[in-house]
Parts: sequence; structure tokens; C-alpha cells
Amino acid sequence: MSFFPENEAILFIPGLANLEMNQTVEAFAYRLKKSLDINSPEENDKFITELRKTTYGKDNKQECQIVSIYRISNNEKKKVYDIYELNYCRDLIRRFEQMNVLFKTMVLFTTVTAKLPRFFWVIIRRTKGLHLRDKIQSLYVGLILLSISLYGIMLLTALVASIEQPLANQNWGSLNLGNAIQTEKQTISAILHTYFGSFSLLPAAQEVFSWIGNVLLHIYRFFADIFLLLWQIPLMVFHVALTFRDWIIGSAAILFLLLPNIRTFITNTATQYICYFNYLNVGERRLNIIGKLEEILECASESKENYSKISIHSFSFGSIVALDALFPYDGVISERMKNIHTLITVGCPYDFIRVYWPNYYNRQKLAENKPLQLQRWYNVYSSIDILSSNFRDDSSQKEAEKMIGAQKPTNVPFNAITPEDVSTWDNFTLLGLRAHTLYWEDESYSASYLTNLFQQMKKDEEKANREQIVQENARTTFDLTVSTAALVDEVALAKT
Repeated sequence: MSFFPENEAILFIPGLANLEMNQTVEAFAYRLKKSLDINSPEENDKFITELRKTTYGKDNKQECQIVSIYRISNNEKKKVYDIYELNYCRDLIRRFEQMNVLFKTMVLFTTVTAKLPRFFWVIIRRTKGLHLRDKIQSLYVGLILLSISLYGIMLLTALVASIEQPLANQNWGSLNLGNAIQTEKQTISAILHTYFGSFSLLPAAQEVFSWIGNVLLHIYRFFADIFLLLWQIPLMVFHVALTFRDWIIGSAAILFLLLPNIRTFITNTATQYICYFNYLNVGERRLNIIGKLEEILECASESKENYSKISIHSFSFGSIVALDALFPYDGVISERMKNIHTLITVGCPYDFIRVYWPNYYNRQKLAENKPLQLQRWYNVYSSIDILSSNFRDDSSQKEAEKMIGAQKPTNVPFNAITPEDVSTWDNFTLLGLRAHTLYWEDESYSASYLTNLFQQMKKDEEKANREQIVQENARTTFDLTVSTAALVDEVALAKT
């Protein structure tokens, strides 16, 4: 069997667009072309790319870029791949891009605050799926996001206070909600004791009513204290912003001078993580993105190219989209999706998600129905990258143990940096997060994970060929044995 496929379609699903790496379909196609070239058994083979566009979807108003890779051998030109690009990033972040900076930072603050207890809990409980080092780095990232959002809120508050000087002179201490709540709690307490303690009943019944009154009182006090705490947090932030407004504005001016792109970084970070969390928490934009993938798949299936097979190649957040499309919650999958031959996930955050969203990949119906049987699933991961996954409960470079539905990936490790050389300082500088961008670098000609992937695919093809030969030999031997036995029986029958 040839090392190269013939006329295969690839649906390329990139990660979020604001990662600092070139994820365009042209760049991916060039890296793929280069990897084919340097791994070709024939040194004289040449590979070229051609770019075209096609329309699809409702009224053919959607546009998709397609890059074709051709192999030229002995003056014969054969198509190897057609690569279709799923451009979903704009659909995912469009609503949040239109929001102002204050709203973005406030939403980021509330989103991270709501998830922060889980970051602590997985460390305390020693939840399996991530190394302790990765959990600590994840908590560290969460605290950094919280600090960024909090600083953004205080900065905007300080700016408003500087413009509106009367606000700065306002006596915010007069807004003492705590005293009001304490007075209200005392009033409620008196009412409950009076109501439940005034019945002329048997001592046992009166004791029961008194107990009910105390329970209701404690419940009321609990929620009143929570409300008081939640009210005090924005007041405290506002008070700090007013008190240190000159220092906050001055530090912001220095930051903008030294880091002119800091504002863009904050807004992009807020947008990216808000969309990431909302997609995982409530499935925001999930159906739209998967629907777009389905239309591109239909476009490829209806093409006159008559592809030999169709595969999905996904990176980072794109891997989540691919898994959600191929392994839906209810286990019902379209006929077109069933035709997907190979899935490739690079930097897939499966382990990260199953630790911090433990029920997200609970696909029990898939395991029961088994609607999808991929021929191949390759998972490229890095031991340093805290967002990638080896589909195991430990960090060893071994075969995958975890499954989605009835499918288990073939792990392909790729480390641009030796894991043993990672120091504590590297962890402090978020190397585990930065390693998520080290599957290739900014230049299209950079080395990448594709050589590791091709070597694993080649090894699997050779293994499959050997198994096929063994099966054919066994079948031939069996047929020969049956024929010999039949001939012996005929000879024996003739003698009689």
C-alpha cells in the first residue's frame, strides 16, 4: 500500500484565531506539503499546492477556501489532498467583540470567579486526569485572569472618578447596607420567634414550632450574609479605585507606554476565555458551528472530485468542535458524519475539560449505540502543554486509556522542549500554557508535529498490511487444507 493517500478530503478546523500562531489553511497546507515531501520514500517526488474558493450553504452565500496538494512523480500529476477550511472563530466571538471593554472585563471577572472554586477543589481532591503541576498552573492562570479583569474594572472606575470629581467626594460610607441588613435580620428574628412561639400547644408541639422558626431564621441569615458579601465586593472595588485612582491611572499609562498592545491583549483575552467558558458551560454557538461544519462536509461529499475518503484535522479548540460533532450528547449522528474515515486532534483539551467540567464528555448513549466507528483517530499531544491530552489519568507517554463513546485514540507524543528540562521558573512563566503554541512556529516552513504523525500513520499502515497478509495466508492455508482433505476423502472413497 502506498504511503500517500489519493484524492482525500480534509476538513481543517483551527483553534481560536487570536492564538499567536499562523493557523490559516494556506499555512497548514504548506506545512503538510513540506512534511509529505521530506517523508516521501521517493526523493524525486515533488509536491505543489493550489488555492481556490467555493461557495456552499444557504443560497451559496457561504465561502470556503480549498487548498489542493498534488504529487508530481515521473511527470505525472496526482491529487493527494483537498483541504477545506472551517472558519468559525468570527461566529464564536462576534457577539462579545461588539461589547465595550468594561462589560467584557466584568463578565470575565464573574466567569472566572464562578469557576475558581473548582480550580482549588481539583487540587485538594487530587482529581485524576492532570498532573499536579498542570493543576497549579491552571489555578495560576485563573488568578491571573481574575487580576486582569479586576484591574480593568478598577482602571475604568478610576477614570470615571477622575472625570466626574463629585463622585470622588461622595461619602460612600453612608451606603452602609450592612446595618440595614442587620436591622432587617433582627426584625425577621423577632417576627419568627413571636409567630412560632405564641401558640398555646403541648410542650412537644411548641418545641417543634420553635425549632422550625430557628431553622427558617438561620436560612434567612445565611442568604442575607451572602447578599451582604456580594454587595460589599463591588463597593470595595469601587472604594479602592477611588482611593488609589491616581496610582492606578499612572500605572496604566506606564503599561500602555511600555506595552502598547496591552489593551488589545486584555480585550482579546477576555473575549477568548469568555467564549471558551460559555461554549463549555451552556453550549453557546455550539449548534451554529457544528451546523457550519456539516454544510462544509456536505459540500465536500457532493463535490465532483469523488474523494476516496474524508478526514477531519483539528487543533486546540477546533478539537472540541470536532469531538462534539462526531460524538453528540444524545448519540444521534448524521449519515455524512458516519462517513468520516480519520480524525486527527492536535493539542486537544480533553483531559483539561474532564477535570474542570467533569460531566462534559459523559457520552454513555454513544457507548451503547456505537453509531460511529472511525477507522483511525490520532491524538497529537505534548507532555508540557497543560491543554493537550494523553487520554490517561497519568502523564506517561503510553497508549490512551480513556474513550469517548466506543472510540479510543492512538497517541502521538510531540515535544518541542524536553520535559525533564522544565524548571519551576518555567512553570511560573506559564510555559505549560505557552507550549500550546509550540506544535509549529510562525513561519510556514517551520518544523512541526506532522513528521511524528506521518511516521505513526506509516507504522499503522505497515502493521495493517502485515495483518492482512497473515489473514490471507491463513485463509489460503485453510482452503488448501480443506481441498486436501476433500481429495483424500475422494481417493479413499474410490478405493472402496
